[in-house]
Amino acid sequence: MKGIRALPNCLTLLGLLLGTLSLFYAADGALEIAAALIIAAAIADSLDGELARLLKCESVFGERLDSYGDTVCFGAAPALLVYQATKGEIREVSIVLGITIL
Repeated sequence: MKGIRALPNCLTLLGLLLGTLSLFYAADGALEIAAALIIAAAIADSLDGELARLLKCESVFGERLDSYGDTVCFGAAPALLVYQATKGEIREVSIVLGITIL
């Protein structure tokens, strides 16, 4: 039963992995894949908290891990994606858009 209590944190780590992969794909210019990975990370993020509450295994560690995952998946990854998607246009605009997301 102890292994089941680790599932929410595993989902959070999966989301963090997906967000990190999104950064790499965005840096390489594979913007569609990067966007899909951010969406997949959002799904994992929405499930981890629900699962933790369902299993009654909420923890400070899980909250902090989720916060780190959110920073990567919904801060850094979308910012780089927007920057990469718009850098061919007006460079200053893409920098502002990237910073605004953060």
